[in-house]
Amino acid sequence: MLSRKVDMMDKKVTQKAEKIVKDLIKKVDDNPHDAQAYYNLGVALNEAHSTQQAEELFKKALNVFEGSTQKSSLMHYGLGNVYYTSGLYDEALAEFQKVEGPNLKLDKLLMQGQTCYAKGDYNRAIVFTLTVHERAPKNIAADLLLGDSFLALSNDLNTAIKYYQAALDVDAKSVAALAKMGLAKLSQGKRDEADQYLAQVKQLDAKYYEKIESQVSDVIKFLNVRQKAAQKGEQNGR
Repeated sequence: MLSRKVDMMDKKVTQKAEKIVKDLIKKVDDNPHDAQAYYNLGVALNEAHSTQQAEELFKKALNVFEGSTQKSSLMHYGLGNVYYTSGLYDEALAEFQKVEGPNLKLDKLLMQGQTCYAKGDYNRAIVFTLTVHERAPKNIAADLLLGDSFLALSNDLNTAIKYYQAALDVDAKSVAALAKMGLAKLSQGKRDEADQYLAQVKQLDAKYYEKIESQVSDVIKFLNVRQKAAQKGEQNGR
């Protein structure tokens, strides 16, 4: 039974997370053919940084649900996420590729896009994520990933802003979208517009703003250096 392995869990697991995991283990033990219970347990283990246990669980579940395409696909998706969070991007892509059926179609494509982005393969990231955007135009995660991908691929601020705005059209209080829009506007040198977006981030989520504060400072420093260089060039040209 899975409950016998609880003591072998990663020491990083907090007491609260450990209780959640124990409860999920009991659900699997009570119904060993419940695919959703396996998946929920694997997700909880992964979130608790017990990645090895999560990987082992999903691999075991793949044997349990070998005869069901739908249930096996859920396990492949879960295993792909474990590999993704572990930085094993090629392994993650291989697992996502094995996900079949309509239930996880968009989730699969989005994770393939995120994984390609993490690998620095921005062209493929855009291909996968555009499909999600076209089929689910209100998917904020897809909009943000498209903006980031175009920005990383060609420093295309205008296209990035287009997708960040699409995310804000869905949720005007999306802190992530507001932050990205603020940074993009700042990079364009539109300080007043940027300040409006960044002020909303600070108001809605002060901790999130602290996370991006160094990025804001870096962009401002870059713009100041560029402005000084331009002024120097003008002086030399006189």
